[in-house]
Amino acid sequence: MTSSDLIVDSGSVPEIDVADMATRLLRDWCKYVRRLPQLMSTVERKRAVRDLVVWYEQVYEQKEFAIDAPIQGLDALVDELSHVAVPLDVHAALARGRWAIRVAEELVKWWSCLHIYGECTPPTGRATDRLELAIEGARRQLVTA
Repeated sequence: MTSSDLIVDSGSVPEIDVADMATRLLRDWCKYVRRLPQLMSTVERKRAVRDLVVWYEQVYEQKEFAIDAPIQGLDALVDELSHVAVPLDVHAALARGRWAIRVAEELVKWWSCLHIYGECTPPTGRATDRLELAIEGARRQLVTA
């Protein structure tokens, strides 16, 4: 394959569908997120994180889902991550789930920007950059999992 094989009729290089890629990855990473409630140390955190799991699944199941993550679930996850008595293997599992959720958050923000500002606009371009960075970071962390 040569560079001329990548040129389409408009003369530009074909773009990767970042939303489709993110959705596929979120589906693959769901196992990390579904495990989170059982890792929580309190009933309140478990309940909050269950809501976060439901939200996460909606992000990859419903195209163009643009509702922000439940803040109570995010707070519960961050609180659990910051707890010093969490065993190392549990902390690693919590971190894997957090990375997957981070990509879902950026995908939701990307859909929102796309709806508000449209394609090929500076805000949507910035949202695309953030989503791509989140995917790159998560892939680095979750590849070894």
